[in-house]
Amino acid sequence: MATNSHLPLIIFFTLTLLVQARLNLNAADHQALITILKDLGVSGELHRPENLCDIAGILCEPRVSNNSYTLRVTGIVFKTHRIRGFLSPAIGQLSELKELSLPNNQLIDRIPPEIAICRKIEVINLSKNKLSGEVPTELSYLLRLQILDLSFNRFSGDLGFLKYFPNLEKLSLESNMFTGKVPVALRSFRNLRLLNVSGNSMLEGPLPELYRLESSSPTLKKPSYKHVPNRYIFVESTSQPEKNGSDSTNSHAPAPSPSPSPSPVEAPNHSHKKNSRKKIMGWLLGLFGGLFSGFISAMIASMLIKLASVMIMNRNNQWGPSIFSQSIKGEDIAFLDDDDAVAALPIAVGVATGLEYLHLSHTPRIVHRDLKPANVLLNDDMEARIADFGLAESIPEADTHRTSSNVAGTLGYIAPEYHQTMKFTDKCDIYSFGVLLGVLVIGKLPSDDFFQHTTEVNLVRWMRKTMTSDNPKEAIDPSLLGNGYEEQMLLVLKIACFCTLDNPKERPNSKDCRCMLAQIEHPTL
Repeated sequence: MATNSHLPLIIFFTLTLLVQARLNLNAADHQALITILKDLGVSGELHRPENLCDIAGILCEPRVSNNSYTLRVTGIVFKTHRIRGFLSPAIGQLSELKELSLPNNQLIDRIPPEIAICRKIEVINLSKNKLSGEVPTELSYLLRLQILDLSFNRFSGDLGFLKYFPNLEKLSLESNMFTGKVPVALRSFRNLRLLNVSGNSMLEGPLPELYRLESSSPTLKKPSYKHVPNRYIFVESTSQPEKNGSDSTNSHAPAPSPSPSPSPVEAPNHSHKKNSRKKIMGWLLGLFGGLFSGFISAMIASMLIKLASVMIMNRNNQWGPSIFSQSIKGEDIAFLDDDDAVAALPIAVGVATGLEYLHLSHTPRIVHRDLKPANVLLNDDMEARIADFGLAESIPEADTHRTSSNVAGTLGYIAPEYHQTMKFTDKCDIYSFGVLLGVLVIGKLPSDDFFQHTTEVNLVRWMRKTMTSDNPKEAIDPSLLGNGYEEQMLLVLKIACFCTLDNPKERPNSKDCRCMLAQIEHPTL
């Protein structure tokens, strides 16, 4: 009875402590947010609440830090707030930021490249401001971005920042001063449902065909955009926003709402799966069976005879230098999202082609020694280029290998024989290439903690064991299953296993890799 009589007091005391133990804003976020708000011109808000998270428009969520909870800034939303400042580089310090929405204000200056550090951001809406300059190419690092609205500003330059946004659903660049061509890389934006680049009179060239855009506006006027697929939402508006940049809602014809489409692209998420399956044509079902089970040399030889005509150099033998470059306008394939790893197949062919040039066509032979996703760049057309030759070494024609005083490369991609003997050959690059192929399909880097909790410990051994199991599809990233390309991905993994054999003499050369990959049916982007 005594215990029961004290129960209400205990509950009251506990609730009192919970109320008093209010979460505080993370110190780093606090300092960054003060700078951001001052630069935006909303510093007057700083004198009101004790906690910056209490400011209307600042969104915070609890996070665990050092075994305790703290508040982190996840959103900055000031719509039609008459802001006249600029976006501070301190925005990059908000590592948990998910939304940045500042539409219908009077912001000036440029978008700071530091925004690319906010890797968790999903929404950027800076429409109807007075922002100018070029959009930083670093924006393409934001893989989680779903909405990018930069419409009705004064942005200029080309669209080079449109590299790869696997989760982007809405892209509005309407009424700016962009120039150049619409990049072909848009083909890889698998989830894009709304695209508006109207009101940019200096844009030119054809638009790439996309999967998921639902309808097309009949009001297109620019001659270079005559042949636009019916799946585009693309409105040509001849009106311009009002000069103040704030109350221009009625100053232009609004884009129509997405209308129901009779085609399968209307279905959400992976609605293009059925269409994708139809694109898969004749499979060479037994092509890699013998390769993977026994790696019989006779079979390899016969395959190469059949595949010899798949990819050849052009008549002028000038394809080599275009395969890699010391200065390429592009980003590395490390930013390729799991949702679109299938799109990496032609990239893998490009890398194999580059290795073929380095190993077999260049005199003397060159061994890269640090092949990994971060050292493969993509240009505007999503074509692969091998880069970063800082660790590369040449092997004289008369020699079979070179010896180094220390091991060069990145852990997880280094061939075992190189690590053990300090001797490297072109087959060391082949091993690294095999790991790279595995990463693209498995969706995990060699350093991923996942492998530390397996009996195999590393990516290569886990990949081998899974590929020889009763269910090899377990090796495929779960987010890729059901997309209609499982057989293609399994073939890529078989080649990856072939490239990472312990005995370097049993690994294929770079030409073998290129031919085998080229033989796989490529998904049409």
